[in-house]
Amino acid sequence: MKLKSITAVLISTIFALSGCAAPGQPGSTENKATNIGGGAVIGCLGGALVAHLAGGKAAKGCAIGAAIGGVAGYAKARQEEIDAAKNVQAETLAAVPGAKAEPVVTENVEVKDKSTGEVKTVQAVKEVTIDMPLSQKGTPEFNSAMDKIKALAERYADERQSADLTVAMNQKDARLQKITAMSTPLKTASGKGTINFIRIIDPTVPSGFERITVRANNNSKIDA
Repeated sequence: MKLKSITAVLISTIFALSGCAAPGQPGSTENKATNIGGGAVIGCLGGALVAHLAGGKAAKGCAIGAAIGGVAGYAKARQEEIDAAKNVQAETLAAVPGAKAEPVVTENVEVKDKSTGEVKTVQAVKEVTIDMPLSQKGTPEFNSAMDKIKALAERYADERQSADLTVAMNQKDARLQKITAMSTPLKTASGKGTINFIRIIDPTVPSGFERITVRANNNSKIDA
C-alpha cells in the first residue's frame, strides 16, 4: 500500500475513534475525557505511521505510539497548548510595538484512567492575556496577532466545548472608541465549541490599550 493511502486510512480511523474534527481543528476534551484509554489505540495507529516512515514494522510503531497515549497523551496535549500560548505571546510582542503580556496562567486538572487506575495531575492552560496598543489597531501586525489569539480561543473552545474571549478597556478609552459592555456566544468554525465573546470596562487596563484575555474552561477532574 502506498504511503499516501496508508496516511489517509490512518487519519480517517483516528478521527472515527476519537471524534476529532478535520485536520487543523482539535477534537473535544469531552471525547478525550470519557475515552482516554482510547488514546493508546490512537497512539498505536499514529505510531504505526511513524514506524512506516522510519522503515520499521507496525507492531514496533504501536509500542511507540501507545507510550504517548492515555493519560500521558492527554498531558502531552495540554503541554502543547501551554507552549502554543507562550508562542503566540512571544510572536505578538515581537511583531506589535508596545504590546505587553502577562505570564500564561495554568491550573491543575486531575486525570484518571479507569482502565489502569492511573491518576495524574496535569497542568492545563487557564488564561492567556495580552495588552494590545490601540495605536496599532488596524495594522497588519495587529490584525495578524489578533487572528492568532482568536485561533487559541477556537482551539480551547473545540477542546472543552466552551472558552471565553474577553476584550477590556478603561472607561476613557471605551468612550473614545465608542465601546460598550456586552457578551455574546459565538460558535467556532467547526461547530464543536462556543466562544463567549465579552467586552468589559475595566479601570485596571492601562490607558491606550485593550486587554485581550482568552480563558479555557477546564474541568477540575476528569474520570476516564
